[in-house]
Amino acid sequence: MAGITSDDIEIPSPIPAAKMFKAAVLDADNIIPKTAKHRIDAIDKEKMSLTYSVIDGDILSTFVESVSHELSVVGSPDGGSIYKNKITYNTKLLQAGDANMITNNINGLKEEAVALFKAIEADVLAHPDAY
Repeated sequence: MAGITSDDIEIPSPIPAAKMFKAAVLDADNIIPKTAKHRIDAIDKEKMSLTYSVIDGDILSTFVESVSHELSVVGSPDGGSIYKNKITYNTKLLQAGDANMITNNINGLKEEAVALFKAIEADVLAHPDAY
């Protein structure tokens, strides 16, 4: 039995929304190593949003068939921003006992997404004039 699981990540940042969108979305390939091939499905620079699908890489595993991301960066009342990432996983269930392994795999992917954002945020804070 296979299924679709989604996770919503929201991370506040002191960095203004436009600067964070530029770094986390538009310039991400220059900051972080390419760990998976992806296809951009939609990008809206005015709304500061991006939708993309992972099409190849380690992220696709025995338990995860496909992954799509809906990213957005919105302003926060304090002048910073909130990075939002809805991650949708199309999972494979090979045997009845695989559910825990799928959950562990997805939790690991979510932790990686948060770590990547934090790495980008740290780079922007260290190099504020670059963005």
